[in-house]
Amino acid sequence: MLALVFSLIVAVYLLGPDLISRWILGFAVPRRAVVQTRAEEITRAVLWATLPLSVAFVWARLSGPLDHNASWTDLRLVFSGIYSTALFERSECAWYTSARALASWNWCILWRLYTLVVFIALVLNTAIYYYGPLRRALRYDWLKTLLAVLVLPRMAEWHVLLSPMLLPARHLQLHADILTKSGTLYQGRITDKVLNADGSIQSVTLTEPKRYQRERYQAAEKTGKVQEKEH
Repeated sequence: MLALVFSLIVAVYLLGPDLISRWILGFAVPRRAVVQTRAEEITRAVLWATLPLSVAFVWARLSGPLDHNASWTDLRLVFSGIYSTALFERSECAWYTSARALASWNWCILWRLYTLVVFIALVLNTAIYYYGPLRRALRYDWLKTLLAVLVLPRMAEWHVLLSPMLLPARHLQLHADILTKSGTLYQGRITDKVLNADGSIQSVTLTEPKRYQRERYQAAEKTGKVQEKEH
C-alpha cells in the first residue's frame, strides 16, 4: 500500500507536469521533431516538476491556506496508518481527519502547480511559434541568446531548418533545392518532413515541385560546344 501511495505521488508531482507540457508542446512542434536522450528527458521531467513546484509552494504558503490545512502530525499519522494496519485501526477516526487535511493540503499545491505548468508551456509554445519574428524584434543580443537557449535545444536541428521558425514573418514561405542521390535536382515549397528517431531527416514533401532537366541542359551544352567548333 505504501508503494502504491508513493507511486501516485510521483505520478502526480513528477510525471503529470511533464506529460502536460509535452502535450501542449505538440501543438507547436511535432513529437517526432523533439529529440532528447534519456538523461535529457529525465532532467526535463525533474525541471518541469521542481521549478513550478517550488513556486507553487511559495505561492500557497504566502496565500495562507497551507497553514490552515495539514500539519506534520497529520502527515506522520497518515503514513503511519498506511504502513501499519494496527496503527490505522487504533486511531481510525483521527486517521481519516488527517487524511482529509492532507488531501486539502495537496490540492492547494497541485492546482497552483498545474496552473504554472500550463502557463509556462503556453509561453514556450508562443515563443516557438513566433520564434523568427520574436527574435528579430529583440534588440539586445543577450535576449536573443536567452531565447535560443530556451527554445532551440528542445528540437531536432532539421526541424529548425526546415520549418518556418527562422523566418522573420509567419506569412513567408520556405523553399528548397533538393539534390537526390541519383543526381536529380528538385525545387519547391516545403510542406512536410519526416524525421528519424535520432533527429536525422528521412523525407521531405514539396508542393508544386520543379525538376531540373539536367539531361537537356547537358545536351544543349554539348550542342553549343559543337557549334563553337564548327565556327
